[in-house]
Amino acid sequence: MKTLRQIMTLLVMACIVFASSTAFAASLQDEVLNEVNLERTAAGIQPLSGIVYLDQAAGTRAQEASVLFAHQRPDGSPVKSVLNGASCSWFGENLAISSVVDAKKIVRAWMGSPTHRANLLNHHFTKMGVSCVRGNDGHYYWAMELIGDCPWLTGEDRTGYSRAGCMDSCSLFSLYRGMVGSAGKAPCLAGGERMR
Repeated sequence: MKTLRQIMTLLVMACIVFASSTAFAASLQDEVLNEVNLERTAAGIQPLSGIVYLDQAAGTRAQEASVLFAHQRPDGSPVKSVLNGASCSWFGENLAISSVVDAKKIVRAWMGSPTHRANLLNHHFTKMGVSCVRGNDGHYYWAMELIGDCPWLTGEDRTGYSRAGCMDSCSLFSLYRGMVGSAGKAPCLAGGERMR
């Protein structure tokens, strides 16, 4: 009986962890979307829509960034191939590395970088997806995929904004410039790149 109780307790705990990790991912994506849209609205630019398909693509890219931090996929293919051959008129990507998971701080860091800021405030972009994964080195790898004019994309929108800044107690944040390129700058698609 004691063993059965312990097994049941472990199963309940596992379900709670699984459910909270899914909710955490969704709320983090909504927090980033909210922070980005606050910046866009302040600049007089239309807000972005969060798209599940792009969240999944960003998840792939965040995982890949933990292996190769570049705007190129580990297999050498262009970053745009994360869209599985689909064509959009506009495509952009922002990557980052941090020591904590904090939506407000990551958007602030992107806004402090001219190329990342250009992507966030590019009026051609209408949809975004974002993801953050913890790498084997203990750092958090962020990827944001931005697209515009994609008539093929009819995926499910993420709607509603969760509370912003729920992780403000995390104070340490660092963008590791030594890992983002030989010149100390991320090799970004400045202002987004028009797809051909």
